[in-house]
Amino acid sequence: MAALTKALGLDTVIICVDTWLGSPEHYLGRGEGWRESLLLRHGYPHLYFTFLSNVIRHDHVDCIVPLPSTSENAAYILKEKGIKPDLVYIDAAHEEEPAYRDIKAYWELLSPDGVLIGDDYLSWEGVTRAAQRFAVEVQRPIVGTWGKFAISRGEVGEPSITFATRSGQAS
Repeated sequence: MAALTKALGLDTVIICVDTWLGSPEHYLGRGEGWRESLLLRHGYPHLYFTFLSNVIRHDHVDCIVPLPSTSENAAYILKEKGIKPDLVYIDAAHEEEPAYRDIKAYWELLSPDGVLIGDDYLSWEGVTRAAQRFAVEVQRPIVGTWGKFAISRGEVGEPSITFATRSGQAS
């Protein structure tokens, strides 16, 4: 995302919210190399240092600001600071309730024409249910495809909900 905003000449600040402690999938070794990627030292993960080295290696220190925090605490901090992002990208918990809480908390922070984008749509049942439930509650259309969804606060046309299947077909 940082490379893209630079290529487009956008004056952008990307606030990256994460605990950098890893997910249940990391600890349970649900993906190849996931547990090892935690770089555990005395039982404590070092994902933050992997993240930071990638930011430095790709020369994005000028536009990426890490905010090591839980998503709930970070939402509170951003709200108190009066930060109203135009775009929020959520890639967090895969369970329905935590995903729903993140979607709701960051929706409230968005600028009036802001867009909320989420990861893991259709690939994780909990995320999919949370996103669809939220879109219905706020009566906003959701646009989704395998792995991603978007909900806009601004007007984007007729209020309807479009759900895409894994094959990309709308239903």
